[in-house]
Amino acid sequence: MKVAIFANDDMTSNIIFAQLFNMSDIQITGLYIAASPRKGTSSIIGGAISLLRRMAFGYWLFLVFTNGAFKVYEFLTLVFRCSPQTGTFYSLRRAAQLRGVRYRKVADFSSPEIAAELQNSNVDLLIIRVGDILQPKILDIPHYGTWCVHSSLLPSFKGIAGEFHALRTKRAPIGSTVFEVTPSLDEGTPLGQVAIQRDETGSVFQHMVNNNIAAGKLLASMVLQAFQCSAPSFELYTPQSQLKSSYHSWPKPDELKVLHRQRKALITPGEAMRLMLAAFRWG
Repeated sequence: MKVAIFANDDMTSNIIFAQLFNMSDIQITGLYIAASPRKGTSSIIGGAISLLRRMAFGYWLFLVFTNGAFKVYEFLTLVFRCSPQTGTFYSLRRAAQLRGVRYRKVADFSSPEIAAELQNSNVDLLIIRVGDILQPKILDIPHYGTWCVHSSLLPSFKGIAGEFHALRTKRAPIGSTVFEVTPSLDEGTPLGQVAIQRDETGSVFQHMVNNNIAAGKLLASMVLQAFQCSAPSFELYTPQSQLKSSYHSWPKPDELKVLHRQRKALITPGEAMRLMLAAFRWG
């Protein structure tokens, strides 16, 4: 099974796709990482600054802190050629080095160069976690199609920051969906889902990490089944509560206030301390 990965350059994508790099039964033909967190910008810093205007400042600081800690971890891991994983963190870039996998930063995932590389690699499956809407010329290349890993139980909480929006919504289930990608964003058929335990005393960060780990395990099991079956099919897990269709963008100030009124934190001081220790590979 030949698999290519399109991913954001963030902590969550690295946690989710870590499972695939630990599977000996698949060949990862390429790891393609978004050059910026926002399309139209060419750097991580520029993209982060441009996103500041689109969300609550507190949530922006949360993303900067968690992903900044991850980038420190990745830098040290690459410089000192350490193992890819320490505690919460996993470096896909280091794992790609160890496995001899092609790695490149990408500004346009539908570019002719990327299409040619996927064609030449004879890719069976493309797995993505990016905000770009891929063109049909890319989606038509993989033999088994293109899957996306989304951090909510679709059709609920389409869009961005699934764990945040689900946690601030009373009794909303929290989980992840692997769905078939179509030219329309987040509109493909769900192929598999996993729900995690909702903890009313837990932070957004706690639910985010737990959800990423669960999503990675789900994805790995689905890829393994696709490898073993000529016509793979997957059972769709549905929580007991009814899933209603909804869409949310980046968290706004009033939405963050709702979370705080429920005495829920984005990240606790203890979690922040452990994250910093892990960034320096002390966790």
